[in-house]
Amino acid sequence: MVEISKILKQALQITKKYKFLWIFGLFLILGNIPNFVLSLSDQSAPASQSVSSNSTSENILGVVLIVLLIVLIALYFRSKAGIISAVKAIVDKEDTSFRKSFAASRLYYSRILLLTLSVFLVFIILGYILVSPVTLLWSQGHTNEAWTLGVFAAVIGLPVLILGLLIDVFGATFIVVFDQTFFEATNKAFKLISENLFKVLILGFVLLLVRIVAFVLLILLDYYIHSLALGVTVLLVFFVVQMLIEVFCQTAWTLFFLDLIKPKKLEEAEVVPAAEAI
Repeated sequence: MVEISKILKQALQITKKYKFLWIFGLFLILGNIPNFVLSLSDQSAPASQSVSSNSTSENILGVVLIVLLIVLIALYFRSKAGIISAVKAIVDKEDTSFRKSFAASRLYYSRILLLTLSVFLVFIILGYILVSPVTLLWSQGHTNEAWTLGVFAAVIGLPVLILGLLIDVFGATFIVVFDQTFFEATNKAFKLISENLFKVLILGFVLLLVRIVAFVLLILLDYYIHSLALGVTVLLVFFVVQMLIEVFCQTAWTLFFLDLIKPKKLEEAEVVPAAEAI
């Protein structure tokens, strides 16, 4: 029986004790920069179309930016694999470090990237299928039908969204811990989630709550602080806190996963027949 409070306590202890994991947390935070840059580029696209000067320097800057984003994305997924690898080594009482975990992550990060991209692609396709009829009805003035269909779309889309995020979490852990292929990890992640859905949702809700509380605190501090120096200090503190939260959450998910598969390992060991005496 998995105890959520025990998992959270152990994750906090590991996060505090093994500070080399914080480096992975830093890379996880930096790995979110491509999302931020892409959102900014979408907003500034119309303005950039009117600027035609310095095209050569802009092209060079664009290439440099693309290379930087690729590096950050690679660091993000290697860091995700690195934390899982390090936490497993810590639980198994094996010698580990940032260098060892980061080196091991190169064996897994491309499969984790493929998994995340696949989940994201499913979200895009499903979102388009669900949202398009709603927007069409709304644009034609059928607001009541649009609201009804929108609620129906939310009822379908929300469970799929949650399931996809969980498959991304557990699939990545299967890839690192058991060196599974993309399809093996996806299938086993779905089976593990199905068998332990209630406990998985509880842990997911608690970790989501941790992230929300940290974000709300930042909003409140930003609202009440009007000094530039204090504002920069708060942002730096928030950056560090977010880094630690990333490590804590990934550590908690990995510990939870290892605790879930423990009974399965014992069952498999009991099934193995003893050698016959000659």
